[in-house]
Amino acid sequence: MNSLNDIITKAFNLFDEPLSGKYDKDNRVLARWFGNLGYREICRETKCSRVIGSITTETNTREYSLPSDFVAIQLAEYLNNKLLPTSIQCVTTMSGTPKKYFIERKKIGIEPIPDGQYAIDFIYFNQPTSDITLESTPEMIPYEWRHVMAFFICTKVAEIDKGAENPVAERHRALYNQELEVMRNYFMSGQHADQAMEVR
Repeated sequence: MNSLNDIITKAFNLFDEPLSGKYDKDNRVLARWFGNLGYREICRETKCSRVIGSITTETNTREYSLPSDFVAIQLAEYLNNKLLPTSIQCVTTMSGTPKKYFIERKKIGIEPIPDGQYAIDFIYFNQPTSDITLESTPEMIPYEWRHVMAFFICTKVAEIDKGAENPVAERHRALYNQELEVMRNYFMSGQHADQAMEVR
């Protein structure tokens, strides 16, 4: 399953129930919309995609904007020294070399307030910021996990065609949640979560 179109085809193969007429399998426009919804949700929930970012601090400036695709931070460091996470409630008015960081409203804050220019590198989990086409590949999700998108699409088709409370929709939702949990555990626990420098 390389393209979104392939994933949609897989979803319709997984959907083993007769349609009641409220959803048309030929409606790839709606299926594409479902696919993009699932793409974002899966990246956000499983943290399967990581990239490297950096900021350069300025004197007496505490907060800096994060990239638009930011979901959560995994690691922040200055000169290979790991910055410790803290909260905005625990910051002081002191200035000095960066020791800690906090995340607030899509910004990263540095503690103490930087007293000069420091290059801070960080690894963060990201998600798509724009829709992909039917011919595009959801690159942020590794190939072996793209079937989870198919389960998401199945769930949405079932909710429209059968109704959100229908046993068919509930069964497909349970299958999707099960696959999502397996994927989440893979990326967020054990050796895969510990590979801090593995950037996809």
